[in-house]
Order: sequence, then C-alpha cells, then structure tokens
Amino acid sequence: MRVIRKLNNNVVMCMDDDGRQLIAMGRGLGYRHPSGVLDSDEVTRTFYSIDTRYLGLLDELPLELFEFSAQIFDVAQGILSYELSSNLPFILADHLSFAMKRAREGIYVKMPYLYDVEQQYPLEFRLGDFTVNRLNTEFDVKLPRREAVGVAMCFVNNAALPKEPVGADDERRVERIVDEATRATERIMGISVDRTSVAFTRYATHLQYLTQRIKAGESFATENESVYETLCAEYALAARCADEISDIFLEELDHELTNEEKLYLMLHINRISVNVQESSASPGNA
Repeated sequence: MRVIRKLNNNVVMCMDDDGRQLIAMGRGLGYRHPSGVLDSDEVTRTFYSIDTRYLGLLDELPLELFEFSAQIFDVAQGILSYELSSNLPFILADHLSFAMKRAREGIYVKMPYLYDVEQQYPLEFRLGDFTVNRLNTEFDVKLPRREAVGVAMCFVNNAALPKEPVGADDERRVERIVDEATRATERIMGISVDRTSVAFTRYATHLQYLTQRIKAGESFATENESVYETLCAEYALAARCADEISDIFLEELDHELTNEEKLYLMLHINRISVNVQESSASPGNA
C-alpha cells in the first residue's frame, strides 16, 4: 500500500492496490513513512470507509484505545447477525474514553435502561459487559457494570442497516433543535463551535438521540439528584445552558427535560466547551 499523507506519528492515510483509501495504524508509521510504500508487516490495523469527521479523534485518543475498540469490533462482527458501521471503532473508542474519564473523576451516573437493554438486546448487552470487563483489566479502570448499556447501544445505533425513513417535518424539527441548542451553548458558554468538528458531531448526535427517545416516549427519570445537584454547582454555566435547551425541547416537543436528561446534557455541554477551548489554545491556532 502507498502512503498518501501522515495523520500523526502512528497513523497514515494510504491507497491500496485496488485504489481504495484506508487508514493504517502502527507504531511510528507516520514518523518512518511520511510518504512512499508501506510494508504491511508494520501495520497493526487498517480501517476502510471512515467518515472524515472522526479523523480528529486520532489526535485526541491513544493508539491503544483504538486498537482495543477495533478488537471489540471484530468480536462483535463475529457474533451479531447484522453488519456494523465501519465508523464504529472510532465511535466506540470515543465513548469508552469519555466513560473512563468520568470514572477517574468519580462521576457515576445511573443507567435507567439496564434491564430493558439486557432483555431487548441480549447479545449486544453481553458484548457490552465483555467490553467493560476487558477495559477495566487492560486500562486499569473501574467502570461499573451498568456502563455495558452505553456500549450495547453503540452497537445498536451503529448497525449498518437501512433505517426507517424520516419525514421531512421530523428532519426539520431535529435540525432546529440542534441549531438552537448549539447557538444557546455558544452564547452561554462563550465559545464558537466548529460545525465540521468531531466535538460538534458528538454533541449533535446526543441531541438527535435525545430527540428520538422523547418522540418514542422513552424519556427517563431516575433518583440521581445528588449527582445532578453536584454538577449544577460545579458547572453552573452548563446547568444554565441545559435549562435553556430544556425550554427548546418544551417548545418543539412539548417535553421538559428531566434532571437525568439534563445531567447527561450537561456532561456533553461541558465536554464540547473544553474541546473548543483546547482547540483554540493549541499552537496552530495561537
């Protein structure tokens, strides 16, 4: 395979013998092969058809986590009866990174659908349980078993199958919610969000899933008041932002967000804010 360009010291974009683009990973590949022909023996993992929006994660997450997520992807493909999106290793790595960060900061949130997901998606839940156990061992973290729910839903939400057609009215409503919520986030948090960034993709995806759950009548509320109140005190601006976004949902869907829904939203708001600030402070933007 021929190297097209270096993405970082461990990752390069290549062209294979059939003229298809791919991402190749391996220790020091970018350092040793900024261009030219790549020896396949040096490559530990290849990825085809990756959405360019996720390439920014390569600079945010460690190589070991991508390799771990790719291994889980391989296991899942051998067990599940449907094809998974080629983007899943990147999406899963991002999800697991966020879960580990929460655990190391002592932020634990309840998963209200644990038993529902276990019953409705038994294979996906078992894969989630397997993933959490392996992650705890290999990365020396202590994620609780309930995190298997989030991992299971990564598989469910990234099935490479045709989805039910979405009506134009629903599409426009989701677009309005995402746009208004993003503008509220920018105004209150004092940031400017790059709509082409991975950070925005994460945020928009969360809002889209939240909209879908509410429309399906799957809104939830659990006894998580202590965590919610703690985060409100610690992240006052994010809490204010979540309250304003709740007003948007009330207007668009006649649904006022529960504290549990606002709690998750606050975590995403804080995350996108930190990512934007870190990006702005990077040497390339100085």
